[in-house]
Amino acid sequence: MLKQASRLSSTKESFTNECEHLKRMFTKLKYPVNPINSAIATYKNSVIQGHPESPIIADTDIQNTVRTTLLFKDQ
Repeated sequence: MLKQASRLSSTKESFTNECEHLKRMFTKLKYPVNPINSAIATYKNSVIQGHPESPIIADTDIQNTVRTTLLFKDQ
């Protein structure tokens, strides 16, 4: 979602607004706040450093990836 938001955003401000919207949405669905903030910060840092791929899903880190299942909340 962050990658899509960054590609669709024409300015840094609109990307920041979209990140805040995603944060509110996942918080409202009662997802833990720390992983949400961490994912956003990690993605922003990777974009700033010129590596738009999130380190979480980069091809070189597939072997080190830890996968978890998040249950969907009633909407």
